[in-house]
Amino acid sequence: MTTHLPLAAFRSRDFRLLWFGNIVSLTGTEMTRAAVSWHILELSGSDPLALGAIGAARLVPLVLLAIGSGVLADAIDRRRLMIGAQIAMMLCSLALALTTNLGLVGLWLIYGVTALAAAAHTLGLPARQAIIPSLVPREHLAGALSLNIVAWQLATIVGPTFGGLLIEAGGVGLVYWVDVVSFSAILLALLLMRPRPLIGEKRDISLQAAIEGLRFVWRTPLIWSTMLLDFLATFFSAATTLLPIYAQSILQVGPQGLGYSTPRHRSAR
Repeated sequence: MTTHLPLAAFRSRDFRLLWFGNIVSLTGTEMTRAAVSWHILELSGSDPLALGAIGAARLVPLVLLAIGSGVLADAIDRRRLMIGAQIAMMLCSLALALTTNLGLVGLWLIYGVTALAAAAHTLGLPARQAIIPSLVPREHLAGALSLNIVAWQLATIVGPTFGGLLIEAGGVGLVYWVDVVSFSAILLALLLMRPRPLIGEKRDISLQAAIEGLRFVWRTPLIWSTMLLDFLATFFSAATTLLPIYAQSILQVGPQGLGYSTPRHRSAR
């Protein structure tokens, strides 16, 4: 009976490391997402078009690299792939922090760094999800996957809230620096982990592997219909990008109000 307890996955040392490292790192990432939006609002003079362009900077790498990222996760050691992706994202946050403190930051720099961070995130995401079966026993897998979602949901609530408070206290540069430090949690967790190898075929990096994945999705209506539904909801209903304009110009609640409003909006989905 105890094997089906929802928290049984925490008995695995490696899963505990990954979970706590994830929640710290994801919280920092969500803080930076809120800070970037506010930063663009300040630099652009409240231009909604400039603010909306940050969504494109995040979406384009996702569309271009989504298929290849799954192939990489099947062909490369997933822990090493995650480490590389996290280091790349940390360097992007470091670039934002340094250029902000030095007064060198501009809109195009933010767009470019955001696109690079989105690319790194896209390449590492399948490995982050696929590594969980190698961390817990089979009977704990369902609970582990649920706890992984809980960590992401908590980060989307806590991150923007803390981000808004830190912007109010020390500006967007402070948020970027906190995000840089937050990556140390997931990197330390990944270095300490010793995931067991999974039994299965090791695939090569090839176009054929990507085509096979697409064929599998197309032959499985439950998967492609769910993906289509999620895409439509995200593409047409994600209004969080424009929340800084409401916080500053309409509601006049500042960055602190932005931090409080962002997680509520996401939780409503």
